Amino acid sequence: MYSDAFPGAFRRLSDHEQDATEIYYSDSELIPGLLQTEDYIRAMMRVGRSAVLGSSREDIEARVQFRLDRQELIGRENPPQMWFVIGEAALRRPIGRWKGLHGQLRHLLDLIEQHPHIVIQVAPLSIVDHPLLGGSIEILRFGGLAPDLVHQPTFIGSGVYVIDETDIGECMRAFDQLPCGSART
Repeated sequence: MYSDAFPGAFRRLSDHEQDATEIYYSDSELIPGLLQTEDYIRAMMRVGRSAVLGSSREDIEARVQFRLDRQELIGRENPPQMWFVIGEAALRRPIGRWKGLHGQLRHLLDLIEQHPHIVIQVAPLSIVDHPLLGGSIEILRFGGLAPDLVHQPTFIGSGVYVIDETDIGECMRAFDQLPCGSART
């Protein structure tokens, strides 16, 4: 396990995503960054880390654009297979007010309809035994071309990477045991 809080850390994550053949992402509280609309991203930046640190408007706009650039892998030729499990709370939380949430939900539906390599499942609020409740996790698999890894975002930096094969296996099993069914079915 190692922490990635150095300059360029978000670029490293994007590079990992670009190289992945499979991406598994679970978040119980927010829409995953790869699926966010521009309005949702901007609203998140207004209340998130950038707001706490007093980031300049230019810095916030650069972060918004970077997140949008990360999403280009969705529409590229030979994109990775992507499985997302999103907590119902994330689908109800009006980030960017109700209009922003409506646009975000419409975007999710469009992604499902237009991109067969994307699977989105919802973990209902009624679930009390959610194995990944309380945080987000991104599992990146590379089809044997490089070792798989797990990324867990943190508030103060790009996140923590898990590189131990046993730990990665446990994360994959937790993902597959989500109460909304196996993420890969």
